Amino acid sequence: MNALDPIAGITLERYAELCALMKDCGGDLEVCARIAQENGVDRATWQAAMDGWNQRMQSPATSGQVAVAYMPLYQAALARTGGVFTASYEDYVGMSAMLRCSRFGLDAMYAHYGIDPQKWSQISVHWVNEITKDNALGQRFDNECTALIGQLNAGAPPPPAGRGDKPQAQSAEAVAEAAQSLASKANPAHVSAMAPGQGCLVQWNDGNRYPGHVREAKEGKLLVAFPNGREEWIPAEHVSPA
Repeated sequence: MNALDPIAGITLERYAELCALMKDCGGDLEVCARIAQENGVDRATWQAAMDGWNQRMQSPATSGQVAVAYMPLYQAALARTGGVFTASYEDYVGMSAMLRCSRFGLDAMYAHYGIDPQKWSQISVHWVNEITKDNALGQRFDNECTALIGQLNAGAPPPPAGRGDKPQAQSAEAVAEAAQSLASKANPAHVSAMAPGQGCLVQWNDGNRYPGHVREAKEGKLLVAFPNGREEWIPAEHVSPA
């Protein structure tokens, strides 16, 4: 079996399109099944496809290939279904600092900037792609984000939203290209930089980054333990030091 073979007749691209349509379901499986039916996929087929693709994304044998292929498909589908949300570089620094500091975190960052996981996903893909292809910008981001994290942890309020000029709105194709560019930068050698027991952040396919601890590293993947007791083998390119 090829990791990207259709499941119950549902290709990975079609699965990404359906997931994008379900982005506001809040995890309600009944609502998801109804949306699938409204888009020509019966309940049994959707259940089989959902279970199958989730299993491939979680299996150490297939997770890397499937996650890398899914990322640009899902980002492009999000852009087609709900437009492309953008943010300025200055706001991205503020979002990233709030996300990483001990005082705030994910929900507080969403509330402060008035965004949701889908918008954060698009913002993150755009700016991470820009930062990784421009060393000077990457160094600037690291310095400014680190400084702001220190200020926030020392008690400073978050910077106001709406700083700087937003980048030009992106097309669905541009979003997919940026996501594909990030996916193509997979580097199994990154594993060697992450030691067992080290705290980390995992970039999930919903665009969010979740905290965990590295348990083991091998063959381009990291076994990450999450606070709820769950353990997953994650492609190394989706894991960064906390």
